[in-house]
Amino acid sequence: MHDAMSGFLVPTQADIAAGIGPDFGTTINIINGGLECRQDAKPQVINRIQYYTAFLEYFELPPED
Repeated sequence: MHDAMSGFLVPTQADIAAGIGPDFGTTINIINGGLECRQDAKPQVINRIQYYTAFLEYFELPPED
């Protein structure tokens, strides 16, 4: 997870095909993949995204695609 958060993750071709890269979504997939990924937005998912975007704004960092 550290490599995904810090941008050191080097995705394989299989990772790229699955949409896995060095980004916020991959860290969530590592932590709670089976519970949250590729499902309808649950309240905890929406809450996590709101906190994440608030921190991006606070630290004046660009959002991910």
